[in-house]
Amino acid sequence: MINVSGTMKQIKRNKNGKVVLPKSSALKPCQKSISISSKSLMSLYKYINNEIGLPYKLTSRLNQDYLENFFSRIICIGRNHSHPNAVKAIDFRILVISGTEKIVV
Repeated sequence: MINVSGTMKQIKRNKNGKVVLPKSSALKPCQKSISISSKSLMSLYKYINNEIGLPYKLTSRLNQDYLENFFSRIICIGRNHSHPNAVKAIDFRILVISGTEKIVV
C-alpha cells in the first residue's frame, strides 16, 4: 500500500503555487504515474471546460480497455503468432479494422 501522507509531505509548491515534485528517486514509479495522470486529467478538464464549454468529463472512458481489447483481438487472430513482427502486426491490424477477421476456435 502507498503511504499517501508521506507522499503528500514530499510534494511541495513553488512561489507561484504550482506543484513541484521532489527528485525522481524520492517517489516510487507508481507514485510518479499517479501524479502525472492526475495532472493530465486536471489539464484535460480545464481544456474541456474552458475551450469547449463542457462542464464535466466522463473519466470512465479514459482507460486502456479499448486498446487492450484491440490487442486481444489481434492475438486471437494470430493464435500461433503470440509475438508478431511489425509486418504481421500491421496485417492483423488491417484485418481487425476491416472486420473481416475470422476466429477459429
